[in-house]
Amino acid sequence: MKGDIGLILCKLEKIYPPAFFDVMVHLSSHLPDEAILGGPIQFRWMYPIERFLWCLKQSVRNKAHPEGSVAEAYIAKECLTFCSMYLKGIGTRFNRDDRNNDIELDDSLPIFSQKCRPVGATTYLNLSVKELKALTWFVFQNCDEVEPFLKMHKEELVKGGCMNLDNNIKRSFRNGSKNIIIGLYKAHPSELNESLYSLACAPNRCIRKFSGCIVNGVRFLTKDRDSRRKTQNSGIVVDGNHGDNMISFYGVLDDIIQLDYVKDRHVILFKCDWFDLGRKKLTRIKKEANIVSVRVDGKWYEEDSYILADQARQVFYINDPKLGNDWRVVIPVSHRHVYDVCEMDNEEIDDDVLFVENGVYQENDTNDVLEVNLDEIESLRRNDIDPEDIDVTLYQGVPRMGDVANIDDADDLDDTMVDYYSSDEGSQKATIRIMILIVTQVN
Repeated sequence: MKGDIGLILCKLEKIYPPAFFDVMVHLSSHLPDEAILGGPIQFRWMYPIERFLWCLKQSVRNKAHPEGSVAEAYIAKECLTFCSMYLKGIGTRFNRDDRNNDIELDDSLPIFSQKCRPVGATTYLNLSVKELKALTWFVFQNCDEVEPFLKMHKEELVKGGCMNLDNNIKRSFRNGSKNIIIGLYKAHPSELNESLYSLACAPNRCIRKFSGCIVNGVRFLTKDRDSRRKTQNSGIVVDGNHGDNMISFYGVLDDIIQLDYVKDRHVILFKCDWFDLGRKKLTRIKKEANIVSVRVDGKWYEEDSYILADQARQVFYINDPKLGNDWRVVIPVSHRHVYDVCEMDNEEIDDDVLFVENGVYQENDTNDVLEVNLDEIESLRRNDIDPEDIDVTLYQGVPRMGDVANIDDADDLDDTMVDYYSSDEGSQKATIRIMILIVTQVN
């Protein structure tokens, strides 16, 4: 990078206007030297300071006194930041919700507790009887709590001598499974879930349509609303069964509808246009390494175009310059503030395994004893000189730190030192006394 950064900047000057090359872009020429001299990013990193200086420059109003404008703006910002931490009931940048904040409803049925928040203008539409039955049957199929009642209805059809179960149960579920659920709820209202009763009742024929929806922290927009924007939020991928195989269905969001049930319960569905990937004579999808390209000039599963809102995953489509105009490259995105955390049932986890893998390990008892060979340790005692005898009476009366009498008078100490320096023997004793005084004061 150190040798190529100059060439890179020259090539960028051919693409971007001169206003792009400010001091921030120029700092990239110093990055290799900074990395070589200082290693990874530390407090010497200048980009945060440069960004903060840019914010201060935006507050200049009187160019004759820029320092005054910067100082006043900084003080005002500090005051607002301090006061906003104590305001209640007022939205500030410290307590406001995220832009793509969804709403999780507390309901016993997962299908009624989707983390979805519709956005945009609301339009109303009356469904036909055929469309209403199709949507009601789709919701029934995606609710695991209804499966036992569907099995009971199948058993009744088998006892009645019905041959084609798949078509008949779809045709007669309105008078079969629903009547079973409603009958059980009327007979034993305390034993049957109230949410299940709301699901058994048909949704309102008048549905609500939206142009956007926030699902699990991700914003989805319909293709009509997306066509008027430079950004893209209508790409969708979902895993499903195609025959006996599990494949990924790629498409775009066509419409967002909300089904209203009794007792103020709702289900949000996505209507999608799926790209045709199943033609055998013509290749519709290509995978090279981690890049997936799909052909978008055909559609399939037009009669089965609905999915639950929380089943969708967002992708982006860009033109594929290699394969042509009808091909799009699929780009999956990891959204900010959205994390895919693995969830496990607490009953399936062993306490010992959970403690070892997720907890902080601490050894209660120490069984390992470190053996030390004393022969290898060098002694600090000198054997090349004779030991020196010290008169103990010289420091028996010397007070220590913490005693009532402390040696704080430097003049007395100097006079004592002069007395001991009068002879060679006194010189040795004075040296010993000074060392003892220093040690006692340190201790």
